[in-house]
Amino acid sequence: MTFPKLPKGLRRAALKGMLAVKKKSPEILTCLGISGMITTTVLAVKATPEAVRRIEAKKDEVGCEKLTTVQTVQAAGNCYIPAAMTGAASIACLIGAKTVTGRRNAALATAYSLAENSLREYKAKVIETVGEEQEAEIQKKVWRERAEKSTPPETQDAVCADGFHHELCYDAMFGRYFYSDRAEIERAANNKNRDMTYGSEPYVSLNDFYGDLNVSPVEIGDMVGWNIARGFIKPVFDSMLMDGHKPILVLSYEKPPVYDFEYID
Repeated sequence: MTFPKLPKGLRRAALKGMLAVKKKSPEILTCLGISGMITTTVLAVKATPEAVRRIEAKKDEVGCEKLTTVQTVQAAGNCYIPAAMTGAASIACLIGAKTVTGRRNAALATAYSLAENSLREYKAKVIETVGEEQEAEIQKKVWRERAEKSTPPETQDAVCADGFHHELCYDAMFGRYFYSDRAEIERAANNKNRDMTYGSEPYVSLNDFYGDLNVSPVEIGDMVGWNIARGFIKPVFDSMLMDGHKPILVLSYEKPPVYDFEYID
């Protein structure tokens, strides 16, 4: 028996649907797991009155006040089979969600490490070819183009405790503007280096660093950071003019934050 071939548009829609489900599989499995746990609780509660009735009937049958564990299971165990099956399926969904997420995180960490190594090797080769001064000039041009494509804050609402206004800063690695100054950035870096050295954990995230600067977090900021095993946070500063006259302090890092920073040995 042969099945009719689906129209091209329908096949494309089906493929998109399958890819969307695959992409969202951790979220879907987690929702199914949570829903299953709730259903398990409801089924167990509903089964309890019938289980109690069967236990009491079993006591009358054997003529005793208290049943053994085996007798209790024999009498009422069947009442909880639906709840047990739902609970097992829910646990499987939650484990599956964690497994998929773990595989994706491992793949992302590998890709990030490969990209980081490639960038480091490429930069070293550029310096070897054109020299440090030319490489720095090329880097400034890249930063300038990225900065021009980003939108700076419309208002400056950050003022230092001593009354001085902060400068407009640009994080070249993450393509964002914020208000601070060189002294504040160095102070935040020193604070976080001290936390890594003497604190309870040998690492800090990018959002931890931003938090010390009173700068809003970024979406990826909890997934990348620094680990004392790879060295301290060392800000690197440069400057450029936007629109030919507006000075901007450019921030980069001697050792950029890395993915999976908590587990570096």
